[in-house]
Amino acid sequence: MTHLCRIPLAVVAFLLVGATHAAPEAICGRWLTADKEGLVHVYIDAHGKLAGRIVGGFGPSDRDAKNPDPALRSRPVLGLKLMQGFSRDGDVWKGGEIYDPDEGKTYKATVRLAENDSGKLLLRGYVGLPMFGRTEEWTRSAAPTTEACKDPSMR
Repeated sequence: MTHLCRIPLAVVAFLLVGATHAAPEAICGRWLTADKEGLVHVYIDAHGKLAGRIVGGFGPSDRDAKNPDPALRSRPVLGLKLMQGFSRDGDVWKGGEIYDPDEGKTYKATVRLAENDSGKLLLRGYVGLPMFGRTEEWTRSAAPTTEACKDPSMR
């Protein structure tokens, strides 16, 4: 105990703050949705915003049939950009939105990695205020690679 007291408080505070902020790239990669039926590639777009595209769990014939815009109902779900516009604020990405093709609805959302590097992504979708939303837990499907933060449609 006496050894810990010799470490300056400023150093301890720096170490604790540094340990809690993951690199922006830590969130990138492929994630299984909560129902384990969809696969989403989460990446940083050309504007530095967090985004995500559906890269699995749907076939080439699956369409965005419940989209509120009739002109978009024939577009394929595979490859669809369903997350966009998230800016980083500490360990939380916020200010973005997520589209649910199963419902044809778009929600405001926040995204963050679960604590302790558990391989979980916590996505909270809401209407109005975050307290009136629902949190889903996505599971990392594979270890991130050097390509993980790139838009899969641009490769």
